Amino acid sequence: MSGLGRRLVFGVALVSGAALLVVGFARSTVDAGTAGDRLVTAATPVLTDAGLQQLRTELTDLIDVGDAFATSGVSTLARLSGQDEPAFMAVLEDTTPAVVEGLRQLPAIEKQADGIVTNLERRQGQFESAAALPGAGLTLEQGALAGLALGALLVVVGLVGLLLPRRSLAIALLATGVAMVVGPLALGFPTKTADTDALLDSLRPFSVEKVEARRTSLATVTALLDGLDNRVVPAVAQSANTTPDAVRAALADADPDLSAAALARADEAMDHFAFLVRFSGTIQPLLVQTTELPARASMWMMVLPGAALTAAGVVSLAAWRSRRPEDSPHADA
Repeated sequence: MSGLGRRLVFGVALVSGAALLVVGFARSTVDAGTAGDRLVTAATPVLTDAGLQQLRTELTDLIDVGDAFATSGVSTLARLSGQDEPAFMAVLEDTTPAVVEGLRQLPAIEKQADGIVTNLERRQGQFESAAALPGAGLTLEQGALAGLALGALLVVVGLVGLLLPRRSLAIALLATGVAMVVGPLALGFPTKTADTDALLDSLRPFSVEKVEARRTSLATVTALLDGLDNRVVPAVAQSANTTPDAVRAALADADPDLSAAALARADEAMDHFAFLVRFSGTIQPLLVQTTELPARASMWMMVLPGAALTAAGVVSLAAWRSRRPEDSPHADA
């Protein structure tokens, strides 16, 4: 029985190492780690305090311009063109349908954009937790490779120990098991992995269709602002026998959010949101890869085998201490 007891830790090491390897390769943890590193690098500038504050400010600027045009802007343009608002909108429907469609879609687009920015603001702390994984100065890719290396090492030591059990190997496995349990706990993995999964859950399902919806919304707002400045304003100026600059001045007088400065800020914001939409397209496949294995599952894949190794190591060392004189002398060499 003592022989079996001494070999217990080696059997557990073999099974644990094999499990780490099987899960690692089956779930492509290295590829997921590489994708996670790229995702963290790309998202970090956006999810800083300054980045989020800029997003919120620019979204507010865009919403103010859109709302101002939908209300005082339309009434001002209609008055300058000598028409009431329904007649003016009917003309726009024929001449610049993209502007009218943009006005119709504006409330939904504003709600969509606010939801995106609000979620990023709410999840900033969780992103910081995710970015801190796996700790100890390792990248996610390096952490995944380390997990596979540990699995291979446990398999090798387990096989060797089953054939030639050594007390020194059992002690090493016991220490490894303790490290596999204590390390993740000391590095705050329970909180960090829970935050990571909550962040990824908030983005699901981040599909190609969702990215396309953002592109469509961006194109709609771009067409609205472009049509306003380059087609509607010149057309109203011609109807009022004045200049486009005079019409723009009238719009600014009607609402400060339609001033040249406000429109310039809106153009800058549109450039930034265009970058974010492209960013969405870049990170979408990365997010799919990083969700191959939940972060908490990755933690338990380390902690549970570590706990099993620790328990088995204690049992095996106890068997060595209680060995009988007739036991083989090379067993504890």
